Amino acid sequence: MSQPYNPYDPESGQGTNPGNGDQYGQQGFAQQGGYAGYAGQQNQPLPGNQIDAVDSFSQGAKALFSNFLPWVLSLLVFIAVIVVLMVLMVVPVAVTASANPDGSPAVNTVTVLVMILAYGVMIIGSFLWALNMYRNAVRQVRGETVTFMDFFRFRGLLPALGMYILMSIIIGIGLILLVIPGLVAAFFLSYALFLVFARPELGVMGAFKESVEIAKRNPGPTILLIIFAFLLNAAGSLVVIGVLVTTPLAACMMAHAALKGSGEQVRRWA
Repeated sequence: MSQPYNPYDPESGQGTNPGNGDQYGQQGFAQQGGYAGYAGQQNQPLPGNQIDAVDSFSQGAKALFSNFLPWVLSLLVFIAVIVVLMVLMVVPVAVTASANPDGSPAVNTVTVLVMILAYGVMIIGSFLWALNMYRNAVRQVRGETVTFMDFFRFRGLLPALGMYILMSIIIGIGLILLVIPGLVAAFFLSYALFLVFARPELGVMGAFKESVEIAKRNPGPTILLIIFAFLLNAAGSLVVIGVLVTTPLAACMMAHAALKGSGEQVRRWA
């Protein structure tokens, strides 16, 4: 018996949408129940592509908890790997330094190199999980199946990395310039990283401009979403394990808003 066609299988190659180059594709939306736009017609966005912040929060939460296990497991593994690597790299250096209290140049050089390597591994791991989080948040709110291994894929992350670097430079310069310009930049670029994955045909600059347009059309909801994200991050930091919920929830919430604001279809979760 032949295997049923799965339009969302990233490894099959069959889910690719030739119209926009999205490796995960959107072909199954018309055939899947509940994937029509909120206007009640397929491929028909809401007038003006308006965002409802409370609805994006609710729908993002429902989407996340419909398939929560891969998110929490991947984050736990990521944290565990980073902790183990840091211990394996830092402890030998500390032991060596204590055995050589005079601080010989050779020992100091090794200490510096090991610390640089440790932080390098941590930064690369952080980028890998975070960028995949943005990609998987888009897929999750669309109703696609996200798996554990989807958080550790390198393929297709280069445009998002370029966007992240561009955003960091712009927001960083803005924060240096009396803080307020940086906050304004963060406001307008709230959706950019999600749009890189949701609308790959736009490219980095196209996603950049689309994020600005969405924020301009939806200033109130965008500010409210930023407040929601801030409160979620604050709540997650109060309890160590809180980030296992609040970090993915904030991502799915913003992904839902980005898709709605750009006129893309999202699954309506009951």
